[in-house]
Amino acid sequence: MYGKKRVYIGVLTILTSAVIIFYLTLIYVLLTHNVGLYYYILIGIAAPLTVFLLILVVGTLAVVFSLLKKRPIRKLSDFMSFALNTIYPEVLFVGGLLGIEKEQMMRSFAEINNNLVAARNVKVAPDDILILLPHCLQRSTCVYRITTNINNCRRCGRCDIKGLIEISERYGVRIIAATGGTLARKAVKDYKPKAIVAVACERDLTSGIQDVNGIPVYGVINIRPEGPCYNTRVDLNLVESAVKNFIDGRYYQ
Repeated sequence: MYGKKRVYIGVLTILTSAVIIFYLTLIYVLLTHNVGLYYYILIGIAAPLTVFLLILVVGTLAVVFSLLKKRPIRKLSDFMSFALNTIYPEVLFVGGLLGIEKEQMMRSFAEINNNLVAARNVKVAPDDILILLPHCLQRSTCVYRITTNINNCRRCGRCDIKGLIEISERYGVRIIAATGGTLARKAVKDYKPKAIVAVACERDLTSGIQDVNGIPVYGVINIRPEGPCYNTRVDLNLVESAVKNFIDGRYYQ
């Protein structure tokens, strides 16, 4: 269910190259043409574009280096965040122009995020970790609603909620199921976790990662055998590995 990292990186590189070409063209026009009053307009464009381009190039290179070396450049974390999160809509748009499916781009983004989070070897106390789940993991026919209290689950084993609760109990981490992005953001605000293991579809996962920018989020894309938002499943081993990664400060493959 995960995407290849090179998809997002490739489109990001193309976008960066396009901005560089536009910038160089702008500088060429300023240096070689008499554009009259337009000169000041072009200068006004070139000045902020210089800063934008510098941050974009440094951020892109830092992301690529961190992925290759499996060691993030902490001093450039803001630049990497810009390259991954701030211009994410633009990268997604360019990917669409190139005929790349949006979900493929999102999966690639999630994979890059997970690799960077794992490479940071973030070590967090169990009670500072939050497992954040979508309510669609629960069987649609179940009468015991877990969004108000996940312990309402009767652990019949017909869905993955039972296994997820057992993981949370085994490691002593918090767990909550939310009905949407608003409640998920509220849970993050209320619990104030230092690390999040989030289960969601590609769209909700990528938007959630950006919403809580600054908190390390390890994303696990759900499995949808019956279609989106209905009786979804999740790889419990991936969730458990992510929790262990945060507790031990190590990356378990």
